[in-house]
Amino acid sequence: VFSFSIYIIVFSISSLFLYFSEKTRTKKGVSACCVIISMLLPCLLAAFRNHSVGVDVDLYVTPNFQFAKSVLKKGFFFFYENMPLQTEIGFAGIIYIGALFDSLPFSFLIMQLLVIVPIFGGLKKQSRGISLLIGMLCYFFLFYNVSLSAMRGSIAMALLFYSFYYLGTDKY
Repeated sequence: VFSFSIYIIVFSISSLFLYFSEKTRTKKGVSACCVIISMLLPCLLAAFRNHSVGVDVDLYVTPNFQFAKSVLKKGFFFFYENMPLQTEIGFAGIIYIGALFDSLPFSFLIMQLLVIVPIFGGLKKQSRGISLLIGMLCYFFLFYNVSLSAMRGSIAMALLFYSFYYLGTDKY
């Protein structure tokens, strides 16, 4: 119950900042700050979550992170070529950056940013008068928890969602 409450609180505060950003569109600086805070809150929640949340964490993130920490002096490409569990080079880079800072939460933060920012950007580009708040609430309640478990797939889907705008308008 406690962990569920944390998610509801973070989603509510994030949504409140998104609401304020929509109401202060004429004040670009204030609106931008509200959007940034709105996106950072769920990213921070993902970063500092319990490591038992998400299948990917124990499966390949933690082992690769530990290995990256042990081979930092040998460089990224050594790490990438010898990872205990192979992933895509970009995802390996995220894990390696976290190891550089000796912080798995930093890697989680980057991963969630790579999901939330394209989702928000895609909603903004495709909104056609629909509230961004409604779109982000749908993401929070339908897909956020999945993104904590299927991290690589969530990043890919978020980037694909963002790209739909360009595919539909022949701007690619």
